[in-house]
Amino acid sequence: STSFMDTHDTKSFPSDVVAADRGDSTAVMLAAESLGDASCPQPIYQHLVAAEVVEVSEGMWMVASRRAVGFWLLSVAAIIICMVTLGGLTRLTGSGLSITQWDPIMGAIPPLIDAQWHDAFAKYQQIPQYRLENHGMSLEGFKGIFWWEWTHRLLGRLIGVVFFVPFVIFAWTGAIARREWPRMVLLFALGG
Repeated sequence: STSFMDTHDTKSFPSDVVAADRGDSTAVMLAAESLGDASCPQPIYQHLVAAEVVEVSEGMWMVASRRAVGFWLLSVAAIIICMVTLGGLTRLTGSGLSITQWDPIMGAIPPLIDAQWHDAFAKYQQIPQYRLENHGMSLEGFKGIFWWEWTHRLLGRLIGVVFFVPFVIFAWTGAIARREWPRMVLLFALGG
């Protein structure tokens, strides 16, 4: 970014003021002492102080936003760990095929009334898993395995939302640098 000193003649300013504006951190304290000097006119003093505040604010924002990005990625990783664990439990309980139709949008809503439960159970009774492993299972038993699979699929949907929405917000605000976008898109594609 272009600083005030880059756009103005700096010959009349003390060298420590010029150094401070150019980012020399050792000169910042010296510049603060000399800003009240007669060789540094008052309007320039005010601009330098305002520029320093903006620069510190932007730096603090970047640190906070990078922490937010880190927290977001750790949250996504935690959800993935939960997803893998729940997937293993779904497999161990034999629940993986209890939802016989995959409907990405409406499938997020489980059966709500008794007729819907009976319909879902009737569809499950038509697949080999019911006939070979769970023959004679009751509707209540079916509900037990259904909820494992439904929760597993819901968590899969949640991962997509928890990744994509913050990614768009962080990319829009600049918290994720443009050069990092391809890696983030790759992560999203690998998860989907």
